[in-house]
Amino acid sequence: PRDAERLSAFAGQAAVAIKNARLFDAVRSALSKTEALQYVSQQLIAQNTLTAVLQSVVDGIAESLPAHTVILSAPKLERRDVAYFVKGGPGAQEIDALSFDHLKTGLTGWLQNNHTSILSHRQLSAFLNSSPQMLDIPSDEPSHVIVAPLRYQNTVLGTLTAINQPGNPSYTRTDEIGRAHV
Repeated sequence: PRDAERLSAFAGQAAVAIKNARLFDAVRSALSKTEALQYVSQQLIAQNTLTAVLQSVVDGIAESLPAHTVILSAPKLERRDVAYFVKGGPGAQEIDALSFDHLKTGLTGWLQNNHTSILSHRQLSAFLNSSPQMLDIPSDEPSHVIVAPLRYQNTVLGTLTAINQPGNPSYTRTDEIGRAHV
């Protein structure tokens, strides 16, 4: 009986310690994201060109998610060229700039037309395998890729893509970058 009481007390204390550790990790993660967003907002105020502002946004997203690579692409439909192609994160140098035609016929074009985002491997695979009907299936499964429309006043201007490496935590809907308008 006495050993059972001690074991029960120890189990209760261990449960509280585990819960506290999880809460601490959640607070630390939220603080890190808040600090990154504050840094981005300070950088946005200090920038004097749109290209510099977009680079600060991309770098801030890469830090706050975190992401190995973040790409902001904005094709200009009327001129048939790429107005902006901004890369950030540790993997930015691994990405080559894409042509207007590649962006228009790829995910950027699809997202511009459909005003939605992609967050799952199943949805991304469906797009890459030319099964667009699969993209209409909502999916909340974690993924290492988020592709979201870049909106300004309800107009889709391009896309934001965040890519994480396998082995790093997957993204979920709470990480989705496409929910915000710029």
